[in-house]
Amino acid sequence: MSGRTAIPILTAFVLALSACSEAPRSASEGENTETAEPAAAAQAATDQTEAAEVPEWVDGVAAIANAVERDPTVADSILEANGMTRAAFDSLLYVIAADPALTARYEGLRQ
Repeated sequence: MSGRTAIPILTAFVLALSACSEAPRSASEGENTETAEPAAAAQAATDQTEAAEVPEWVDGVAAIANAVERDPTVADSILEANGMTRAAFDSLLYVIAADPALTARYEGLRQ
């Protein structure tokens, strides 16, 4: 595998790991189904608050990932134009994958 195909594959891998990191709770785990609707409304409000707190650099990482996915043959040029190395980009992907709010923002911006 060439290094140029590694970035899209790594991106997919990191996103898959982040998607598996949190299992949704079900009513059988002790959550009262009568409180599910208010709990869902509270979660939606929390999600909106977290989205407002997501740093802008996540948008940049998503834009770089989109550009690399469109033309992986120039991945190094795209990274260099954005002042990044492959290692720095990979590190940011791991930071994003470790935080649910960052992951949600990143996934929403990926094309």
